[in-house]
Amino acid sequence: MTTPSLYLIDGHAQIYRAYYAPFGALSSPSGEPTRAIHVFTQMLLNLLRDRRPTYLAMAMDVSDRTVFRVDIDPEYKATRDKSPEDLGPQIDRIVSIVKAMNIPILRLEGYEADDLMATLARRHASPELDVYLVSRDKDLDQLLTDHVRMYDPAKDVVIDQDKMRSEKGFGPERAIEAQMLMGDSTDNIKGANGVGPKKAAQLLDKYGSVDAIIAHADELTPRLRENILEFATRKDVVRQLVTLKTDVEFPFRLEDALTENFNINGAAPILLELGLRRLVERVADDEAPAAVVKKATPQAKAPAQGLLFADPETAIDADRLPDGFTGYTPEGVDYQLIATEGELASFAATLAKQKAFAFDTETTGLNPASADLCGISIAWEPGKAYYIPVRGVGATLDESIVRKTLGPIFADERIAKCGQNIKYDIVMLESVGFEVRNIDFDTMIASFTLDSARRSHGIDQLARELLQYEKIPTQDLIGKGRSMTTFDKIETDRTCAYACEDADIAWRLREVLESQMASADTKSLFEDVELPLVDVLAAMESRGVALDLQVLETLNGMMTKRLDELEAEIHDAAGRPFNINSTKQLGEILFDEMGLRVVRRTRTTRSTDAEVLETLAGETELPLPRLVLEHRELSKLKGTYVDALPALVNPKTHRVHPSFHQTGAITGRLSCSDPNLQNIPIRTELGAQIRRAFVPGEPG
Repeated sequence: MTTPSLYLIDGHAQIYRAYYAPFGALSSPSGEPTRAIHVFTQMLLNLLRDRRPTYLAMAMDVSDRTVFRVDIDPEYKATRDKSPEDLGPQIDRIVSIVKAMNIPILRLEGYEADDLMATLARRHASPELDVYLVSRDKDLDQLLTDHVRMYDPAKDVVIDQDKMRSEKGFGPERAIEAQMLMGDSTDNIKGANGVGPKKAAQLLDKYGSVDAIIAHADELTPRLRENILEFATRKDVVRQLVTLKTDVEFPFRLEDALTENFNINGAAPILLELGLRRLVERVADDEAPAAVVKKATPQAKAPAQGLLFADPETAIDADRLPDGFTGYTPEGVDYQLIATEGELASFAATLAKQKAFAFDTETTGLNPASADLCGISIAWEPGKAYYIPVRGVGATLDESIVRKTLGPIFADERIAKCGQNIKYDIVMLESVGFEVRNIDFDTMIASFTLDSARRSHGIDQLARELLQYEKIPTQDLIGKGRSMTTFDKIETDRTCAYACEDADIAWRLREVLESQMASADTKSLFEDVELPLVDVLAAMESRGVALDLQVLETLNGMMTKRLDELEAEIHDAAGRPFNINSTKQLGEILFDEMGLRVVRRTRTTRSTDAEVLETLAGETELPLPRLVLEHRELSKLKGTYVDALPALVNPKTHRVHPSFHQTGAITGRLSCSDPNLQNIPIRTELGAQIRRAFVPGEPG
């Protein structure tokens, strides 16, 4: 059984690496630079897909001049060049994307990302949990153990202790000593003159430590001896600079980094705004592929546009297709556009005679509660499909006429319906007045039930893997950069091939997956549990939940007022103002100035975490521990729920429409996003008040 894993991304290091990656310049439709955003997001999605971490978080640096190492040496990082002017806005965008995915971002005033990663590595690495540091920073060499490794996403290489020793000539136990000798020009840390990686490895191999090298300086060449003795006067400061903190106190719960709770699709609106359509496809592939502006204009075996916009692991250039691989060709299929009411009536008469069909919807957005329907594609035999457009450029049909004509067929329980991620299509159709009954197959859920570890259950990947078929690329249809458009603005005759292909491929995948399911142990799970759940979840999403904004507004005012009061009370109780979020300053007041008991120590400091504060609150009449606890809880609830929930209210329905995901976790656990209703607090009075904002109907 695979050991669970925690991946910690060195945020700034990976963003800089993305910025300087050998890719051409990219920009959004508004001219905003996006190269670093594209490369970093591609890396993140590849990591989640290919490495399948159990937990993941990203650590970020704060201002270089606030880091504790500057107090040790004011020249620390003082010689660094300013960041490129166009990088700062891209960092902000990347942070927004990561937050939208619900991935924890870790940063703390006074410490660097490396210190936070080092602390979590020491805190969580064990035989039951492997920690991977997503970085090639040599500063992290000192952290490697049997259960702590580095991972280089650019090369897809894991660096463990053995690999480090073979590459560098020393192991993690001597990494600090080597770093001291070599110094670090990037951070303006001066080591011993004339000592590089090779010489450091040789000296440590012979003498074992910096102190031993200094003690045997007389055995060295005259010049090296002089350099080592000069370095000896600075070695203690250098040691402090290169040694990572492994006992930093900061709030982090492992369960908050559980990848099965991430909302990868949450980044889609930002990526759409930036014109990164290929990435939109990727983030939506497992959750709502039919919602994405779709794949392409008809072109025989269209190329995947090169690795800049394609996923190098999965995109296949038509000129390099393996033997037996196929793709769209107009001559190989019969895809028809239903463009008149007469054609629609004739089509409906034929459709009503079928025992089953696959269908897919084309829309203007990822959220069916707020998107507009653009068309419906339907197939019931391989290589043949039909597209009924209701929005687009050119021939379209009135939505009400399509609903009146096809609605009874979709509601007919005698006719079975199937599709890919069909819950999305059900919610979409029901939002415009359809009723959809007798869903008897979903290719995405069938794939997940058969093999939850498959790297993707999206239709593009399933077509490649199970049908040896490369679907039409989106970019050929919607363009890119300044010329990029949206699905309802595309000619319907150009859309037809792509839309029909989706329904056709879903129908073909059903046959393959149904055959695999027939002999699978999970057949009963699929038929008796997962498939019936689709209708239930679709109904829940369609209905949504009313959110009483007045309750949240009142709570916001109360919380803001109380936080201001608490800040004043805390400063009054402490006898002076201080940074409430600084564990160091809080510790000085509690233990040095107030003389309270040190409940627990880490290696280098005194803990002031929640458990310690609760203990102190029970042991003393002094109000400070209790007040700080209340301030921490209130700040978290306000930011996570009271401030965030109003933005999720749908402007059309005035309700919150969460998305439920059956394929989000390898364990099979149901997950929820936008918002995550499973994580709303319940055990506190404030949590109960937040829950009161969720009401059964429209607020009165």
